[in-house]
Amino acid sequence: MENAARLEAHYYLKDGAHSMDAFIRNRCEAEFLATVSYVAQRLGAELQFEASVSADGGFRDIWRVLVHKDNRALSVPAFTAIFCAILDISVHIWSAAPKPNPELERQQLEINRLAIEHSKIENLRSELEVKKLQRELSANTPKTSRPSLPDATAKKSPASLVYVPPLVQPEQLLSPNPYGGDNFKHLSLQTDPKVNRRRSNFYRQLISYSAVTAAGFRWFPEDGPALDEQIVHRADFSSFVLQSDKLAPDVTDAVIEIVAPVITHGNIQWKGRWNDQVISFIMDDKTYKDEVLHSQVSFQHGDSIRCVLESERKLDEFGNAKVTGYRVTTVLDKIEGSGEIRETPQGRKKRFEKKRANGQFGLFDGENV
Repeated sequence: MENAARLEAHYYLKDGAHSMDAFIRNRCEAEFLATVSYVAQRLGAELQFEASVSADGGFRDIWRVLVHKDNRALSVPAFTAIFCAILDISVHIWSAAPKPNPELERQQLEINRLAIEHSKIENLRSELEVKKLQRELSANTPKTSRPSLPDATAKKSPASLVYVPPLVQPEQLLSPNPYGGDNFKHLSLQTDPKVNRRRSNFYRQLISYSAVTAAGFRWFPEDGPALDEQIVHRADFSSFVLQSDKLAPDVTDAVIEIVAPVITHGNIQWKGRWNDQVISFIMDDKTYKDEVLHSQVSFQHGDSIRCVLESERKLDEFGNAKVTGYRVTTVLDKIEGSGEIRETPQGRKKRFEKKRANGQFGLFDGENV
């Protein structure tokens, strides 16, 4: 299946000029096309771009967009709708600065949770149907002629697993916003780190190049008129540029085997083994750190701690999250090599707070805190 359309990035230049710095233009082109390709991948499509002849007016990059997709389960009208959505969303992403909305993000997470639960139910239903068919064949077919059926409990190959929808679904992107406005359908992609980084790189290039006074984006349906151009003026370029590469830390409950604790004062990092890799981390639990410094806690070979571990992260130039460091904020238990577990006061307090938050607070639970 092949669809063709045209996609345009229009650079408005001072004094009606029709040429621009080649390096700036090529860097912007790379960021723009990489983002459109990423949007398509999130919808399960693969795009190809063919450079086309530039038009009059400022400087225009025009690409002929082709989509090849071998998917018989998708009807032509549905596929055409998704293809149009890819281009429409790509244009809007580049002309609407990210505006995270916690309530809409919560709704998106709930949609994802329900989708995963639905997939689990479908998996279970498939297994039950196979077992039912096995029982029927066993009851009605002589042993010498019974065909073999795949074991429902056997490990499934990746191709046989029920599809778990990704973060952004085509039907979500194409559906109207129940909260009003048009931005809901762009929510997940609009705040996606890869999109934000690529878009930031694009506008950072233009900020450094004063000849560009505005940037416009639009797409042309195949054999149809162009849609309205989305224009971003130079005064708004900076609103798309990321002010920091740092991301919110990833917080997890981790068990770390202690390789090298620090028993002296200073900012020396501890070393431990976590997820089959050796990591260095900052011990930020002051109470536990003081106990180690004053020899109230010691470590032997094979001893571990269960703790709250924060993975500090930042975006690279391509929008990928990279871990830059680790920090232990709370030590919950010390797990000795023999298997004995010693809960810390901090861990006991956290367990108590979790029980209370879950509504499981008993009459005498607070006595040991």
